[in-house]
Amino acid sequence: MLLYTAETNQWILGSPASYVAVLAKSYMAKHQEKSKFKGFQVSEVLFETSGFACEGCSNNCEVVEVKMDSQVLARWGSRCGKWELGEIEEAKASTLIS
Repeated sequence: MLLYTAETNQWILGSPASYVAVLAKSYMAKHQEKSKFKGFQVSEVLFETSGFACEGCSNNCEVVEVKMDSQVLARWGSRCGKWELGEIEEAKASTLIS
């Protein structure tokens, strides 16, 4: 497939995914933003998943947790929000695997 992007004024030969990649690269350069891509080495990091039943309220939520080196990276399944990570914890978790 041959696609033209006026944003970068170039022709791209390939799939629509390569077209989107060029547009994303152009956008990031134009807005001087840094990519959040963690790299392919993240596939070699050992993650631990676990779950537990919260009996803190009548919802009886089944909370799932993802950890790396005993640091909680993510949680989900909490209906009342008791087990959600705050902004500080989310920012800390996002830097752990960079």
